[in-house]
Amino acid sequence: MVYVADYLPDLVQASLDLLIDGETGVWQLTNGEPLSWAAFAARVATHAGLDTSLVRGVPSRQLDRTAHAPGLDARGGRGSGLMPSLADALTRYQLDHEPKPAPIPPLRGTPPRPAMERSTAVPTH
Repeated sequence: MVYVADYLPDLVQASLDLLIDGETGVWQLTNGEPLSWAAFAARVATHAGLDTSLVRGVPSRQLDRTAHAPGLDARGGRGSGLMPSLADALTRYQLDHEPKPAPIPPLRGTPPRPAMERSTAVPTH
């Protein structure tokens, strides 16, 4: 089975654009990259710089699902091209969810440095 993994903020943005433009009907909003779950996991691992050899694909029938997912026609159609690529979405997801580094505490016995202020002076040449 293949699926198209889209980043929800992209889907919302494309939907709002269609709504604002007064579009009607059925639209297939995807990034146009059909992938299996294993291929998707490998793409995420590659993007994050992780070891892709740890991703192991297995047939869907071995996953003991209670309901089967419908097949997907990911060839594109009305609305294809409205969504950013998967690589772009992965980059923005990582930036949005990557932990920010903690500030480095001052060394013991060292007085804290005053905050640098931006100079408003205009340089003269």
